[in-house]
Amino acid sequence: MEETRSSIKVRYDDQDLYLKGSFYEVTDWQGTDKRLIGLWLESADGEYYTDLTKSFGEFVGQYGCFFPDVNNESRVEQFLQDNCFAFPIGGQKTSGFVTYPAYRISPHVMEKLFTLEEIEAYKRDYDFYDEIDEKYTGDPDWVKQELEAEKQSFDEFVAARQGRA
Repeated sequence: MEETRSSIKVRYDDQDLYLKGSFYEVTDWQGTDKRLIGLWLESADGEYYTDLTKSFGEFVGQYGCFFPDVNNESRVEQFLQDNCFAFPIGGQKTSGFVTYPAYRISPHVMEKLFTLEEIEAYKRDYDFYDEIDEKYTGDPDWVKQELEAEKQSFDEFVAARQGRA
């Protein structure tokens, strides 16, 4: 069975919209193609509404991270955090007079928006996953296992942030 991407129904600007995602490629400083996370909103009929991420045409060096487009969507940070879609990690990138905070996407959201094959290819782009071939040889479920561990860790983070830990 072929796996397909999904979307997440959201409320934004008093409208019912759908959060969508894709990975797109940029070339890192070593000349290697790497994938970045892109998020946007669409209407129910598939019409583009707005981008939620900003690309600087360069690789974001941490797994699961992206820059919300705070210049064009001033409410994007609140939207991401209120819905537990992503949280700030402390890094930032400045372009002109705008400082873009670095965020990490929830593994729950990643699992919903991307196929396991896409997530596997994305994971392979990171140096700390260089050992994947050796560590997971012969185990077709390694991506699912990694996602489950990431989801548990993320849930603990959210609970602590909300004072439930």
